[in-house]
Amino acid sequence: MQDPVASGDETQKQPVWAVDYEDVWVEDSPAWDESVPVYSYTEVSICNVCGADVTGNAAAHGKQHMLAGEGSGHHSELRETVVGYETTHHDAEGHWERIESGGHWE
Repeated sequence: MQDPVASGDETQKQPVWAVDYEDVWVEDSPAWDESVPVYSYTEVSICNVCGADVTGNAAAHGKQHMLAGEGSGHHSELRETVVGYETTHHDAEGHWERIESGGHWE
C-alpha cells in the first residue's frame, strides 16, 4: 500500500455548501384601530296614545289628544345615546418562520 503523501497524491476535502437560515416575522393581519362608541342613557317622556317623544312638551301634547277626544298620559323611558368614541388599538398578528437566507461553502 502506498502512502498518499509519499506518492504526491494528497487527499483534499471537497467543499460542501451549507445553507444559512434566518427567522423572519410574517404578518398575518396588520395593526388596526377600532372606534368604540361610548354610551350614556337619557330619560325621555313618551306619549301613551301615539308613542311620540314628548320630552319637555308632555302637557301641551296631552291636551291636543284630549281636545281630539282621545286619551292622555305619558311614561318615561331610558334611551341609549352615543356620547363619544374611544379608540382601541389592536396590534398586528403574525408568526415567525425560518427561511433560507443564503449559504456558504464549508
